Amino acid sequence: MINLDELPMRVAQGQMTSPNDDDLRFIKQTGCDDFQLNLVKSPETGDGFWALDYLKSLVAKADEHQMRLITIENVPFTFHDDILTNGPRREEQLKNMILTIGNMGKAGIPILGYHFMPTCVWRTSREEPGPRGALGTSFNFDRLDGIRDYSAMSMPDAFKTDRDIDDDEMWENYDWFMERILPVCEEAGVRLALHPDDPPTEHPLGGVARIFRNFENFKRAMDTYN
Repeated sequence: MINLDELPMRVAQGQMTSPNDDDLRFIKQTGCDDFQLNLVKSPETGDGFWALDYLKSLVAKADEHQMRLITIENVPFTFHDDILTNGPRREEQLKNMILTIGNMGKAGIPILGYHFMPTCVWRTSREEPGPRGALGTSFNFDRLDGIRDYSAMSMPDAFKTDRDIDDDEMWENYDWFMERILPVCEEAGVRLALHPDDPPTEHPLGGVARIFRNFENFKRAMDTYN
């Protein structure tokens, strides 16, 4: 088990969906001992949770390179979409999230990054020129044809909702999840890392409020849940 309190602040690299030798060698050569995975996929994800043996195999790959798998950012969307929206499978998904976090703790993976965006990430351009000509992504609310128009972002149907969800309901959903999952995290030795809404707009996107859009709302969450 990695004790984060004993490790100094440091740089990690990542965003791979699975660890491979070439990526890990490159990260090690840049001077990093830590790496992060994002949205890891395995045969076990069909059951709605990450199996312990699979997570242990990810840690074993890190050990081969004398590195630490310090974080996994984001579970697959189907693991928690009803948790985000108070859907009919919310209780079932909570049980699977409890199992996933418990397995992360047993495997020695100390941080789970998560978001609370039912309609996920939005972009209006994926080829926005920067000041020196490099292309990047961007979001401009005025470029949307309509609040529910996903065509500009090519968002998959899984991220669409069939009703509007306002700030109050999103906070209720967040509180419901935190009250139940934090004791599990504490027992498992796994910390949660909250991703800001992307983009952090005051406007609902896809009819759904973006509650983690500003400092005040982050502070509200952190003051309520350590």
